[in-house]
Amino acid sequence: MLLAMSREAPATVAAIESMKGLSRSIASRHAKAILDAIARGKSVPEAELPKFPRGPRWARDPDYEDRVSALKSVRDRRAAELDLDPGVLCPRERLEAIARRKPTTLDELREVTDLRRWQAEVLGEEMLAVLRKTPDESPYKS
Repeated sequence: MLLAMSREAPATVAAIESMKGLSRSIASRHAKAILDAIARGKSVPEAELPKFPRGPRWARDPDYEDRVSALKSVRDRRAAELDLDPGVLCPRERLEAIARRKPTTLDELREVTDLRRWQAEVLGEEMLAVLRKTPDESPYKS
């Protein structure tokens, strides 16, 4: 309700009372405070409004998608061998984390956030093998 009020910015008590989802008793009791809060919010200069932090940005890596694709191929093949859904064996988010991290050893692979030990054991050596290949050597490149 507060978010709706901030977007609509009602300017009168009647406008507040007509908003759906707000009981009449709350509207009549708090209308003045709501109007005051809206006026204070509107008076803040744009430059002084709070800024929401952006999520981390990853540096552009031209080989990233190729690594994800190679890891996905390993995962999909092993999933078929184990008769598992590929997403259950290792979700794409985890493959992306591995591709970003570019581990070279099993210990480094195990340090990837949210990667389970069993996933590292089932997929680790094959994943490390495809990550070691140069982009030109990758059998997964289109």
